[in-house]
Amino acid sequence: MKAEQPTVQLLGRCSHAARIAQRQARILGSLQYPLVHGDDQAAAAQLRHLAPTYAQLRTAINAGLSNASRTE
Repeated sequence: MKAEQPTVQLLGRCSHAARIAQRQARILGSLQYPLVHGDDQAAAAQLRHLAPTYAQLRTAINAGLSNASRTE
């Protein structure tokens, strides 16, 4: 069980990253309707909302990892 503790601790520190990933999932899900119905403008708008979340996610994960390494 001790092997699981760092993972659990890390997940607790990555709640911001989890929220960003959840937002990404919602944006991707919202792409389905415009893509199926050929609404390229709406799909492009959703993709523009999605794009910056990748840098945000990377930053949040790095911050979580950095905080985890300081406390171990």
